[in-house]
Amino acid sequence: MKIPLSWLKEYVDFEDTVEGLADKLTFSGVEVEGIERLGGGVPGVVVAEVLAIEKHPNADKLTLCKVNFGGPAEMTVVCGAPNVAVGGKYPFAPLGTALPAGFTIEKRKVRGVFSEGMLCAEDELGISDDHAGLMALDAKWAPGTALSEVLGPPETVVEVEITPNRPDCLSLLGLAREVAALYGTKVKVPDASLQESHPAVEKATSVVVEDLKDCPRYTARVLQNVKVGPSPDWMKRRLEAAGIRAINNVVDITNYVMLECGQPLHAFDQKLLAEGRIVVRHPKPGEKILTLDGVERALEPQMLVIADAVKPMAVAGVMGGEHSGINETTTDVLLESANFRPASVRATSKKLGMLSDASYRFMRGVDAELAEFGSRRAAKLTCELAGAKLLLGVVDVRSEPKKPWKVVCRPARLEALLGIAAAPAEIAQVFAALDLKVLKSGPDAIEVEVPTFREDLTREADLIEEYARIYGLKKLPPVRSMATIVPDADDKPAQAQARLRDVLVGLGLQQIMHYSFLAEGLLDLFDQGNAPSRVKLANPLTADHTVMRDALLPQMAETIGLNFSRQVAETAFFETGRVFRLGPDGKPTETDHVAVGLFGPAGRTGLDKFKPVDELEMFLWIKGLWEQASAALNL
Repeated sequence: MKIPLSWLKEYVDFEDTVEGLADKLTFSGVEVEGIERLGGGVPGVVVAEVLAIEKHPNADKLTLCKVNFGGPAEMTVVCGAPNVAVGGKYPFAPLGTALPAGFTIEKRKVRGVFSEGMLCAEDELGISDDHAGLMALDAKWAPGTALSEVLGPPETVVEVEITPNRPDCLSLLGLAREVAALYGTKVKVPDASLQESHPAVEKATSVVVEDLKDCPRYTARVLQNVKVGPSPDWMKRRLEAAGIRAINNVVDITNYVMLECGQPLHAFDQKLLAEGRIVVRHPKPGEKILTLDGVERALEPQMLVIADAVKPMAVAGVMGGEHSGINETTTDVLLESANFRPASVRATSKKLGMLSDASYRFMRGVDAELAEFGSRRAAKLTCELAGAKLLLGVVDVRSEPKKPWKVVCRPARLEALLGIAAAPAEIAQVFAALDLKVLKSGPDAIEVEVPTFREDLTREADLIEEYARIYGLKKLPPVRSMATIVPDADDKPAQAQARLRDVLVGLGLQQIMHYSFLAEGLLDLFDQGNAPSRVKLANPLTADHTVMRDALLPQMAETIGLNFSRQVAETAFFETGRVFRLGPDGKPTETDHVAVGLFGPAGRTGLDKFKPVDELEMFLWIKGLWEQASAALNL
């Protein structure tokens, strides 16, 4: 997940470098995978307006664009972008501009016509990987305006990997909570206050949930007089820095709030909903839906859909439908903020081959209590940025709310596990910083109430781990293990394998290890006669892992070939491991094998490595290895 640093700082104050923040997050359990600096423009790149477009005389897919870039004269640019239009404004790289891709713009002929600069796509400017067309700029920018002024100040983006047990961190507010605890500051929750107007929302819509197990909560708000259009530049920049493409203000608001608080939302054009109402149900036999990605998908009975009075309009928790999406003619919006069972979304997403930002969060688990806040926040932004009128109230259909639970932490147990003595008040302070409500605090025990968004905290050890994360894992005293590992004196095969490994490593061979399962086709290359005795997997991970190996040689040969294809012409490998075959009774048997793979005798250098190996030389080398191995095993 990509976190724009300036956006994060709206919710939490801290004084540190981005590298210092990354270090603290990583050692608290939120792994930082990278730091990227975006924006600020490319020196020399300016805004240009396309004044006229002509067909290229020698190329069907190219055009000649006359552009005004604020210079003393207009320039002719050869362009192949499909979205270039007269009156459009785009980034323009004049002659002499050095682009991030590593080349400098020069006057050159393109199919017989000189091009005096370049109109740029986002990938050419290092802004994103998008090369679908030119980067369209707002019409308000005058030709000649520096792109750095358009894009605003540079943005630092921190990319983090969130572990599956922490879905609450899949948002900026979730990470802000972590940062606040690490730096001893407070989280600033964004305003979600609303100004509602009559009539009541129940006059405009209704919601029926037929399966409260798969959909524990569904909320709906209705906004009228919505003006769909482009989002403001600040929202576009934040979404793009977070890796999400801006579409229009209404859709962008749903994505913005999802990134902000972690609650996925969906906006329907209410006038396209039959009878204007919502039914959350399972598909009927033969039902299909055309999703927003333009693909018609067959639905299965165990899936969950969001339907109107007639047909499915969205795949619950995964993706919306094409026919009810927001477009430039939309005026009335039904705003969905719901909660779906992770297992249901996971099964549907896998079956349909669809993964979205929303399904990613639902599969990991979204707190049902977040639905109302997400709905309020999105409604507020829609009123502010799209001039909407919000109807009074919310339709909220839900199952029995999950209640917070209590967990006790004993300071004595914390000291026993972590090796440090912490005062009860200090422990309670850390818990409170993580939004755990401290009910009791004393020398013997600290009792906290765990909020519903922290389902990973169920026992005392979990609370102790939370304290260790915030206290600082680096500050915990290292303790040597006092345990002594004694090998089993009766395990003769294991001892023999250990001696054999020592001998082969001492002779200069490298040990390699493969999976115990592989593609059956690889085994067939070496021995098709053993096919009936192979152990086949009932549920293989991939098509390349369908059977258990009945020999070590095929994978050994494959690895040697892979090394040779990468210019490693001298290899000396060995592997010890088990092979699997069906016995006479049809049950799998396991036996220990060893394989040695040699290619290109030692001592050869340079191009000599690629010369044919002398058979006698190879035989003597293998004979020596065998004698050494036999001696080690007392054979």
